[in-house]
Amino acid sequence: MKCVEEEEGKEKAEQLHGATCKKECPALYQRLQRWGIFWPKMKSHSDELQASSNLVKKKKKVCRYVMFTIGNNLS
Repeated sequence: MKCVEEEEGKEKAEQLHGATCKKECPALYQRLQRWGIFWPKMKSHSDELQASSNLVKKKKKVCRYVMFTIGNNLS
């Protein structure tokens, strides 16, 4: 396993998350470990990245629902 600088690790995490975001797979930090990289705060950074992504997905769902509901009420 290769220990990387925090900034490089965050970049790799964003790359991997972007490539695998909508797929069913292990947690992001586990996927990073499979890539063979590690940095001291990897688990917390991975969790934050996934949480922010899940929050965005939830907001998009709410926005779609609101727009659909408003659109139907205008008719």
